Amino acid sequence: MALGTAITGELERMSGIIATTTGGHQIQAETMLADPGDNAAIRKIRVLIDDMQVDERALLTARLRNVTFFAWATLASSAVGVLAIAAILLFVLRLIRRETARREATETSLQDSNQKLGVSLEELHRYNVAAQAVSVLGELLQTCRSTGEAVAIAGRHLRETYPQASFSIALAGTNRGELERITVEGDGTLFSPEFRATDCWGLRRARLHQAGPGSFEPCCDHLHNTGGHYACVPLLAQGDTLGVLTVAMDNAIPDFDRQNIQTVCEQLALALANLGLQESLRNQSVRDPLTGLFNRRFMDEAMERETTRAMRGKQPLTVAMLDIDHFKRFNDTYGHEGGDALLSAFAKLLTKHARREDIVCRYGGEEFAIILPGASLEAAAARLEEIRLAVKSLQATSGGRPLGAVSMSAGIALFPRDGATAAQALAAADAALYRAKHEGRDRVICAQAPEKQSA
Repeated sequence: MALGTAITGELERMSGIIATTTGGHQIQAETMLADPGDNAAIRKIRVLIDDMQVDERALLTARLRNVTFFAWATLASSAVGVLAIAAILLFVLRLIRRETARREATETSLQDSNQKLGVSLEELHRYNVAAQAVSVLGELLQTCRSTGEAVAIAGRHLRETYPQASFSIALAGTNRGELERITVEGDGTLFSPEFRATDCWGLRRARLHQAGPGSFEPCCDHLHNTGGHYACVPLLAQGDTLGVLTVAMDNAIPDFDRQNIQTVCEQLALALANLGLQESLRNQSVRDPLTGLFNRRFMDEAMERETTRAMRGKQPLTVAMLDIDHFKRFNDTYGHEGGDALLSAFAKLLTKHARREDIVCRYGGEEFAIILPGASLEAAAARLEEIRLAVKSLQATSGGRPLGAVSMSAGIALFPRDGATAAQALAAADAALYRAKHEGRDRVICAQAPEKQSA
């Protein structure tokens, strides 16, 4: 404000000087220029200008300082912002990586789950197939009519299920300590045809026994040069040991296959036990408990069957009735135990000398009968004479003491010559037997032909 006033005054003075000079008053103008007051005004103006410059410089310095401060503040804020953005980006990147890793882990887990599910489905399918096969096997085994048929069906099932393995099924004989190989699939040289129960660790332990390379389990003595893995599975049913199944493989037997084989053994053992029970019941119904020979009921059925077969095939059929001579006197001398011992020994002798197709029966008491299909009268007489001579050498014992010598008498009849029916043929043989006894016993007599009887 003061500077403007001073400058305005100076300008007015200079305008006056210029006007004076223009008016021709040069000296007056120079005097006006030399006026000390005017110089003071000029100095004042200069002072004001200097003060203004100082103020402007101070203001400029303050503004520059403020600008610098704001610049550094802005730079710091920008740096902080950049760091914050970088931190946010890193955090977001970490979240992305974590989510990506989680998704990858989830995908891997799903793949593993799918793979395990596929394996489980495959195993379930194998279980279903094996269960169906075992179910069919069990049905077949329960309808078997003989031990051989049951063993053959079980062996065929194992061969179809495990074509690369070798199997052996051995069953216990009359002597439970001895086993005999009934069937074999694959390499038969691996298995002994006969062995004792003590040779098998599976039978000793009464449970599945598995051994092979790298196993600490002992090897069974009834195996030869297996060079691989094997398992022995006892056939157990109703508390009885019926036999053993042995399987040999090149590689270790998986748990699933081992369980499946054990299930097959359980089915086979149950079938064998049922067949044994059926055979026992059948024997009780058709066999004499003392001698083990067929009883009279079975003999009557067999005679009807064989006479029909002989008529149809036009084949000879003979029947013989046998009797132990003086059996009552023998029984009175040695007691009933001695008599039973003699009857049992006599039955064994008859069985030994009979053909496979002959039917040997205990008719009742000390009387026996033999049905000889396909045998002529002469052949039957020769066979009975052989038996008569063998009886004379029979050495029966009872309670450790030997029994006396015995003899037998026999009568033979030919069907249909000596009888048109089974009953008539038996009656003719019985009549021939009584003739042998009447004529002195210890002899074989054939029934007389009808023409001879009429003569």
